[in-house]
Amino acid sequence: MRKECLRSGVRKVLTVIISLFLLSGIMTQRSFGLETFVAPKGLAVAGQQLGASAALKTLDQGGNAVDAMITLFSVLTVSKPDMVSPAGGGWALIYMAKTGEVVALDMDSMAPAVATPAALKKVFQGADWAGPRTGVGPMVRGPFAAGVPGTLKGWEAMLKRFGTMSFAQVLKPAIDYAENGIPADTRMVGVVKGYTPELSVFPSWTETYTVKGNPLKLGEKLYNKNLANTYKLVAKKGADVVYKGELADDIAKTFKSMGGWITKKDLANYEVKWSAPLKITYTASNGEQYPVYGNQPPSSSIEALETLKILSGTNLKAMGHNSVEYLHMVTEASKIAHLDNYKYNGDPAFVKVPVEKLLSDEYAKEIRASIDPNKAREIQTWPVYPTDKKTSQSPSSTVETTASVRIINEGATTHSIVVDKWGNAVTMTNTIGTFFGSGFPVGKTGMLFGNGIDWMDIDVNPWTNEKSALAIEPGKRNRWTLAPIIVLKNGKPFILTGGSGAESTVQGIVQPILNVIEFGMDMQKAIDAPRFRWGDMYHYTGGTDLWLEGGIPDNIRQGLAQKGHKVVPRDRSGPFPPVGGTNAIMILPDTGARSAGFNTRPGSSDWAIGN
Repeated sequence: MRKECLRSGVRKVLTVIISLFLLSGIMTQRSFGLETFVAPKGLAVAGQQLGASAALKTLDQGGNAVDAMITLFSVLTVSKPDMVSPAGGGWALIYMAKTGEVVALDMDSMAPAVATPAALKKVFQGADWAGPRTGVGPMVRGPFAAGVPGTLKGWEAMLKRFGTMSFAQVLKPAIDYAENGIPADTRMVGVVKGYTPELSVFPSWTETYTVKGNPLKLGEKLYNKNLANTYKLVAKKGADVVYKGELADDIAKTFKSMGGWITKKDLANYEVKWSAPLKITYTASNGEQYPVYGNQPPSSSIEALETLKILSGTNLKAMGHNSVEYLHMVTEASKIAHLDNYKYNGDPAFVKVPVEKLLSDEYAKEIRASIDPNKAREIQTWPVYPTDKKTSQSPSSTVETTASVRIINEGATTHSIVVDKWGNAVTMTNTIGTFFGSGFPVGKTGMLFGNGIDWMDIDVNPWTNEKSALAIEPGKRNRWTLAPIIVLKNGKPFILTGGSGAESTVQGIVQPILNVIEFGMDMQKAIDAPRFRWGDMYHYTGGTDLWLEGGIPDNIRQGLAQKGHKVVPRDRSGPFPPVGGTNAIMILPDTGARSAGFNTRPGSSDWAIGN
């Protein structure tokens, strides 16, 4: 009897200890952390489980990383349709082991031929600046929000140049899922339910994503037979069936019937862009040098590279991970790169982006010298709204709400990485902008178009009140926050990464890279480690707050506040303010094994699988 009581008492004590440990884990942000997954040959890190699984099957069938990546993203258009569509936009970095070359691909969406500031203002018909960017306003949803898509053309270009399989082979899993349906998981149930009040104004959205107007139930099948038919046609005839053939006719007819802008000529004129990537060298605290590659403007890879260039050669390791000194330095570097991205980044065919200056040793040295170790740089939000209709109240983080934390943390975008057994690798981000993009599957295609117009300005930059590099012009590609990155070590890929989460994306990419290089973390721990974000989620909201995740302790928060940072209180930020949905693969230099790191923060459906 005494022994049983003793055992019972021990169990109670252990229960209390374990409970305290778990609570401590929540506070230190490790409750969602996983042990790092390592695979010997192929590895896929994806925005959703079915996409990762399909990519692995393609690798098992002898496909390479490019084949598997297109399989992966095409499946996500069915299993994660609120974030991925063949009618969206994106960027990719591709490394082919045989040549050792990194190649960049731009499949960004662009403005239709009639899209001008005057045309956009006419659509608004005097709406306040905030008006078009709320609810189903014309800049966010509907036919005027849609950009001319590039994603499908990009997939085809990748496959033709580097793939080993046909379009029919890589699209087969997506066709099967779209035609035969997939059971709705908890994420899809929640997303569809959340957006039904807003998007049910579009009949094609209701027909595709609800069951006779009712929200999906867990396990209830989601079909997109129109998309399955589109993919079947693409498998037979190629992407031109969408850009120049019968589906182009259907798309143009639909936009015309809705009074929208996209025409068959817009579709026919679209081309992807191949280029050499941007490149810098990052010097770590121990003197090791790492070449870092990113996509050309108007991707936001330039912001990540500029941040790392500013921090290059700084002894970050001596400061200590997430110390006051470290967070201050990285925040200040991120802040300048973030604002430079707003000010200068745009379509190089329309604006001169000072790439050489922003990534130069001289500019990095100038910025480092300007950073006061004891005081945060003050940044003013814009003085007036671009429409001059009312003075700004300097809105700070107006988009932050408890309900939106899960969604924004993941972002209306998804990033995936694939490495195959030969060492070929692809890091790619595809997006449709806002959840479900412009809001309606177009015609009989089953495709959601991205709302790229929402990511452009009418005419001026809301931070500077000067002419914006993102001002809308016919044929202009919009800046997204997408930023694929490849870090090399000893001449071979070391870290392949990218992310999602609107303007939290780039800062969410940079910090895990530093966690690996400077502090020796493995890839999963580097992504799980508590992070910060400076500024608002969207460039037109103009906030200058510093958002810190719950795992950063109070004494650090107080130290940053003492340096003048506008630290958001815990009761406002919660434990998981948006800090970017970052995914990555690390290729271990000593063994060549593939090591996964993916977003495990609450609400994420990201996944890793390998062979």
